[in-house]
Amino acid sequence: MGEGANFAVPRPIPSMSETTKDLERVVDAVLACTGPVTQILDHMARAPQPLAPERAAEVLRGLLCGALHPLTVDSPREELRVAARLLDAAADLIVEEVMLVPHGPRRAAPARPRRGCPGR
Repeated sequence: MGEGANFAVPRPIPSMSETTKDLERVVDAVLACTGPVTQILDHMARAPQPLAPERAAEVLRGLLCGALHPLTVDSPREELRVAARLLDAAADLIVEEVMLVPHGPRRAAPARPRRGCPGR
């Protein structure tokens, strides 16, 4: 083989692909949680008298503690602690790595041609 760049597709290392699958499971689990949490927060924000953000966070925390309470019976304490550490680390990484930038101005929807007879 000559000198220069190697364009061969690298073979995945078995441990890397398993690690990738494990990470994807974590991401799927985080996404599975964010949907319902987002719906709860949206519901609170649309209330006739929405709560202040601090109060909404307090109410959400209470709701989630109640909803997740069965985990305290079904899971060993150490697993709950590990899950909490991983979720804390995941939240920190998301905040560090995902940058939200302002959107540009919204574009007007293109005008639709009128239906009916032309020339009327």
